[in-house]
Amino acid sequence: MPSDTSGERVGVFDVGRSETAPAAPHCVVLVFGWVGSTPRLLRNYTSAFLATGHVAATYATTAPTRDVFFARHELRALAHAALSLLQTHHPGTPAVLAYYSNGGACVHVEVLALLREDAARDTKEFPAVCIRGTLFDSAPAYLTAASAARALTEGIRDSLARTVAHSVASLLMPLLMLLLGGPDGPQRYWRALAADDLACPSLYIFSEHDELTDAARLDELLINLRAVNPQRDYRTLRIAKAEAVSEHVRHLSRHRERYLAAVTALLRDAAGTA
Repeated sequence: MPSDTSGERVGVFDVGRSETAPAAPHCVVLVFGWVGSTPRLLRNYTSAFLATGHVAATYATTAPTRDVFFARHELRALAHAALSLLQTHHPGTPAVLAYYSNGGACVHVEVLALLREDAARDTKEFPAVCIRGTLFDSAPAYLTAASAARALTEGIRDSLARTVAHSVASLLMPLLMLLLGGPDGPQRYWRALAADDLACPSLYIFSEHDELTDAARLDELLINLRAVNPQRDYRTLRIAKAEAVSEHVRHLSRHRERYLAAVTALLRDAAGTA
């Protein structure tokens, strides 16, 4: 049985472990939540990962909203902490990185940059980090002023406060994006994800019902990735408009059986590449 309610932490990561020995071989999973996600919500995913029998431990965190939108250097620090965790606590162990919405995927951009920098060094900082799979749930989303304003205010529970905040954010977001990201900020983010050169399987889970993550944009991204990396294993769980409604980061609850089947296959294959 999975056990991820002990309160154990490593740095900014909440730790989940299996009460029974995982299958051999096994992997570890690092989970990066969506903007506004909580440890309780992420526990739905970490518990599911542990229950597959292929995972020895999970590490879950969520980048603060201000960092996702306004502080790239803090995201770089979080990515560095993640790689350092793997290097220190799980050297040589296959790892799967799971990203939820742009709050997670923006960390992946920094992970990629750090790994490229490390590869160029004579003395490696992360020589024993073994990333053997990536999972993108409702991610990445092509960033627009409208989607950014909605993502920034979606977690406000009070409906009136959320409406007011969304109106203000909608007015200010174009200027904020220009000042903080430059005129080509969204394009640079997308190019960075399109240049993902990890040599491991990647699973993309997304839906045509999602109002924040445009499925058509993700289709295009995957076409480009497959063209550039024809040998790499790109997998998808794409939920069509005609299927049961599956909103942003709700795919586990809406299509649980299919979700778990796709994720279990990724974790099993990642564990087997040790």
